[in-house]
Amino acid sequence: MLHLDDLVIGDAVDCGTALVEATAMTAFAVRFAPHRVFVDPVAAEASLYARPAAASLYAMALCLGCAVRAIGDVAVLCDLGFGAVTVAAPLHPGDRLAVRAWWSAVERPPGGVRPGGATLTVEGLAPDGRPAIRFDARWLVAREPRSPAGEHAAFGRPAAVRHHRGGDPAPAGGAGRGETG
Repeated sequence: MLHLDDLVIGDAVDCGTALVEATAMTAFAVRFAPHRVFVDPVAAEASLYARPAAASLYAMALCLGCAVRAIGDVAVLCDLGFGAVTVAAPLHPGDRLAVRAWWSAVERPPGGVRPGGATLTVEGLAPDGRPAIRFDARWLVAREPRSPAGEHAAFGRPAAVRHHRGGDPAPAGGAGRGETG
């Protein structure tokens, strides 16, 4: 699990792609953004979109889903909302967005114990490579639990000891896995 102190401003993640599906797009709009332009094909054809298009909330949900799956398990305590939403191009059924994300802000309160804010900027690129949507997702993120003695609360070892790939604690003194120090 990633904690606040593991997050680095500028760390970027390729989040894969998301397909704009006509049925899902319309069902989302009916429930969450019921403007005629998003739910009525005749209204969509008469709009500036000139054909059915996705509501920005649907595009955000698609992109955020890809981003959250790609960044892995982050110790999010609560959602602080969204900011800086920019919709630059309409999305239509059949479009496939390339999604990328990066940590754009990490706020660490002094003392190393209290949680802090983290902002993940998420961008969905239209099929032609242009940014279609960009937004900031803000979360309150926990710090790694520590005991009053400065040890990792779950393992009783100094807080500076980190895990190596594979999930087991990195052995002390350079001993390899399965060896004794």
